[in-house]
Amino acid sequence: MLFGVRWGDPLALVAVVLAFALVGAAAGLLLGAVMRTQEQAGGVGVPLALALAAVGGSMVPAELFPPALARVSRLTPHAWGNAALTEILAEDAGLGAVLDEVAVLLAFALVLGVAAAVLLRQRLLPRG
Repeated sequence: MLFGVRWGDPLALVAVVLAFALVGAAAGLLLGAVMRTQEQAGGVGVPLALALAAVGGSMVPAELFPPALARVSRLTPHAWGNAALTEILAEDAGLGAVLDEVAVLLAFALVLGVAAAVLLRQRLLPRG
C-alpha cells in the first residue's frame, strides 16, 4: 500500500498468508519437539528452511525448474504458497481460485502440528 502496489484480492491474500503462517508455526513446534537445545534448532532450522524455500521456488521461479525438480518442489509448502500468490498477484485470482493451494497448506499445517503434538506429549508426559 505504501508504494501503490496492487496486492490482488485481500481475502485470498489473507487466506494464503494465514495458511502459510500456520505451516510455519507447526513446523517450528515440530522442530522444537525434535531438537534438544536452541542451538540445535537454529543450526538445523535455518538451513532446512532455506533449502525448502529454494526447492519450493522462493528463490528462483519454479517455471524455470527442470520437470523433475518442478515435481519435487510440490512436496514443499513453499511451492503451494508461491503458486497461490502468483495466481493472486499475476492473474488477479480471487479466493475461489486458490482454495486448492490453501487446502494443501492447511494439510501441511495439520500433519506437522499433529506430529509436533505427539512428540511433545511423549517428551513432556511421564510414561506409565
